[in-house]
Amino acid sequence: MEFVISGLSGSMAAAFVSYNRLLGLSIGWMHYAMTQLSLEKTLKEFQYQ
Repeated sequence: MEFVISGLSGSMAAAFVSYNRLLGLSIGWMHYAMTQLSLEKTLKEFQYQ
C-alpha cells in the first residue's frame, strides 16, 4: 500500500512541476519579486544621497 501511495505522490508532484513549467507561474513570480527588491534597494540608495 505504501508503494502505491508513494507512486501516486510522485506522479502528482511530477504533474504539478510540469503544469508549473508550462504556465511559468513560479518563474514569473520570482522575476516580479526580484524586480521589487531591486527597485526598493535603488529607492533607498537614492533617498540616502
